[in-house]
Amino acid sequence: MKPNKVLALILALAMLIAPMLIMKPVRAVPSPYYTVQPVAVSPLTDINASFYGLETPATPSPVGKNFIVEIHLLNGAGVSGVEVKFDFSNIATYATVITFQDFAGQVGGVLNAPILTTKDGFYTATEDKVNSTTAPFNSTVGIPAKYWFAGASMGGPWTGADGLVVKITFQIIKQPQSLSGEPDYYDKLEIVFADYVGTGTLDPTMQGTLHIDTALPEYPAIPHIYVDPAAYFAANLDDVFNVNVMITADAFWDVAGFDINFTYDPTLISLQSCGPGNFLGGDVWGWNDTTVPGKVWAVFTKLSNPTPSAGTDSLLTMTFKVIYLSTTYPPLGCALALGPTDLASWAHPERIYAPWLGSMTAVELPYPTYHSRTDGIYTSPFQAPGPNVDLYDQYPFPYGGQGPNEHSDSFAPQALVCLYAKVTYGGDRVTNKLVVFEIHNAHGDKITLLQNYTDWYGVATVCFRIPMTDMTPGVWDPAIFGWWNVIATVELDQVTVNDTMAFQVGWLVQVLSVTPENAPYLKYTDVMNFTAVVQTIHEQPLWALISVDSYDTQGYPIGESAWWVLINATRVAGNPGNTTGGIYTYPNIIQGIPTWARVGLARVTGYALTDWPRNGGTPYGPQAVPTTFQIKMS
Repeated sequence: MKPNKVLALILALAMLIAPMLIMKPVRAVPSPYYTVQPVAVSPLTDINASFYGLETPATPSPVGKNFIVEIHLLNGAGVSGVEVKFDFSNIATYATVITFQDFAGQVGGVLNAPILTTKDGFYTATEDKVNSTTAPFNSTVGIPAKYWFAGASMGGPWTGADGLVVKITFQIIKQPQSLSGEPDYYDKLEIVFADYVGTGTLDPTMQGTLHIDTALPEYPAIPHIYVDPAAYFAANLDDVFNVNVMITADAFWDVAGFDINFTYDPTLISLQSCGPGNFLGGDVWGWNDTTVPGKVWAVFTKLSNPTPSAGTDSLLTMTFKVIYLSTTYPPLGCALALGPTDLASWAHPERIYAPWLGSMTAVELPYPTYHSRTDGIYTSPFQAPGPNVDLYDQYPFPYGGQGPNEHSDSFAPQALVCLYAKVTYGGDRVTNKLVVFEIHNAHGDKITLLQNYTDWYGVATVCFRIPMTDMTPGVWDPAIFGWWNVIATVELDQVTVNDTMAFQVGWLVQVLSVTPENAPYLKYTDVMNFTAVVQTIHEQPLWALISVDSYDTQGYPIGESAWWVLINATRVAGNPGNTTGGIYTYPNIIQGIPTWARVGLARVTGYALTDWPRNGGTPYGPQAVPTTFQIKMS
């Protein structure tokens, strides 16, 4: 049925059943007209001051937030029927319809109740009725494209001045992205058909607008160039080792070339070979310049770019030979240094933002704006002249105390400690020599002596366990917890030499505290929010399973949050007092409050485990001292 026939039929029906009304003559009034008024729903922000326009700013993102389109009839006194079609198919890429609520015959709405309606709901582009009124729409006829209302008052002409026809709720599903070169989105919120029954002539509709500002550029992490290994400690003269210049880069940067200067000390190591790595692929062109001692200048570029180079891989691979042996401690070393460095991105004329700016050719990604870098360290091998003993334990270099008077990484109570003393003369092993080990606890008291002969390799080995005294559980013996010291002594050709090593005894990982934030919590409206502080005294990185568990006043478990962390203390060579414990803070640990939880004084604590107990995991140390907080009704 044609739209202009719908209102005529409704009005005819209404006149048959509505009571006769005697209308007083009135003076001419302004003509009625419809308006489309978009309204932001908090937390969506609207920066357009007009009633008829909605504009969302570039930040924060409007995606996932709602707005309402209100359709009003103004100057509608004397109107007894209305019909509108609001078409929203044009905004479907950026906003999806959620639901509607019509207001005809209601307080604040157009027309007087009761209302006789023939059209009220969502319709497809071909004007087939969509049965659902709320998303998600599973109609077999298609997706909503417009809202259509047609109705007439059975209670006499309306006398209002501004009446709502409908409120339609939408959700924003997309924001233009500047990194994709997308401009602001701007389109009409449009009534495509409007009619009414009453006196006067219908004035043109005040249509609405939707304006979604383009998101500000949010670049992925800039490419990072680094030396691998980060630290190389040579063991012997004439050893050969590899050094790679690595890169980690997102595909967005489309790195297609590099210009790298790499420097080292040519009196300590000698360059054996150099070539391009795998990051750029096989279709590359460039050169290595190694004519200056101690410097590698490498320039390479891709000749084709079927896919952007991305991920982590090598830019440059080098092989070195150890040519210097240190006879003093600490041994000599040098930086494996990067700089100056430059990267280039493949041409992207479609990108109008920096650094491309629409360029038809490749562009630079200069340091430090568009890439970062980290140098490496090389340390020469050490060989003591004459008689020498080196004391160390089972931990790998440099964490085991290798080197004169170096400290070792930490041990837990009751852990097995194996001590090694390598005896040499002029760097050569000395076998069948008795070495004595003296162990002092954290109070400085000698607790034992151990000794053994050096083996074929010149190494004497002894082992012992760190005791755990049977003090009151939860009270830690200060003679056990702290820094221990070991002295290894041997006599060579009537010359006595020794080495010392310190190590810390304590809980390798421990949750120090769990703090409730903004407590007390209301049982039915709040969530619990905790902050955990975790400490490790171990210098070698450790994986730890952290669990924060809460309990109500009757001991019912009401919340649990668990996650894996990789943590370590900061090692500084030499004096053990220079090594600082690793303190890690984890905020915003959110837990809901079950409806069955008891109100009252609750508590929360934290655990640090090697793994889940079901997998054989055990505690690294005691749990955090429980912290109490209130859960209230209101």
